[in-house]
Amino acid sequence: MATNPVSDESENSVFPDPLFKVVTRAQAKNLGLVVEDSELQFTTRADLVLSVPPGVNLEGTLFDFFRPWVMLEFKGENDQLTLPKFIINEVRTSIQFLQNKAEDFTEILNLIVSARRPDAFFKLAKANGINFKRNKERPWLWQAQVGFQTVVVVVCRDLPLEQRYYEWLIFSPSDSQKWRQCVRALVKEGNYNLLSIVRQLKPKEYNMISYGEFLELIGPKGSLSPEEQARIAEEQIEGEQFALKTLAQTNLEWLAKVLNVLEPEQRLAGLEPEQRLAGLEPEQRLEGLTPEQRQQLLELLSSQSDQNQG
Repeated sequence: MATNPVSDESENSVFPDPLFKVVTRAQAKNLGLVVEDSELQFTTRADLVLSVPPGVNLEGTLFDFFRPWVMLEFKGENDQLTLPKFIINEVRTSIQFLQNKAEDFTEILNLIVSARRPDAFFKLAKANGINFKRNKERPWLWQAQVGFQTVVVVVCRDLPLEQRYYEWLIFSPSDSQKWRQCVRALVKEGNYNLLSIVRQLKPKEYNMISYGEFLELIGPKGSLSPEEQARIAEEQIEGEQFALKTLAQTNLEWLAKVLNVLEPEQRLAGLEPEQRLAGLEPEQRLEGLTPEQRQQLLELLSSQSDQNQG
């Protein structure tokens, strides 16, 4: 398997932002882009500043909509785009222009990559005269003109299930069908480099993929190396342990809720007499019983005593 380029954590997830930077930076460099150093202060520092050198062809790649300069900001599934964050993005893009990074604003792209579609922000923006329109050729891309700036929002969840988009698809919300489809595609194609990042990013969701599903996707064991077979088997054990722990916790929570809302008579419904009496003191067993019920109880206790003596 490919060596994990970030770390070998498997028990706890890590923040998505640094992983997004690692993945996107590597992809950009592979395509010949330049990752620029931002001279801005921490509060206005962009996640990534990318430049496209003259002659670099991005057609058919993840970045085929880029301009010569791109100010890129990432918003994970739990980090929604808000008005203050949007304003910070505007400020940093303007500062880059003032630092003579581009001759004209048309050469700069203010890019926000969002795991989810920021519908609440789009609604707020529209109410204030900024209308983000969906690109017909790229339904996953929303664009608006804000003064001199072109602002683009890319929604990871809406990206097509194609190899060139895998680097951003893995940051789709883990509760979306697109994320699971992407993970299955990575397994089937043997893309263990990105799978190792997925495992760090969302270990619980990743471990829920069963060993049988792995084998179904990649074919018989004979097509795997011994190291790969051992790794998948190890992940299967971790997944089963997590599933059992989750199931047990869920059942306990469900049982607690049920016991809190049921009346005592309802809790005892369906139990055998022996089960109803288990753990009760003699005086508790007789409490609240009618004469007929007491007689039945005495007969039951008498029969139990005869069985024990026998």
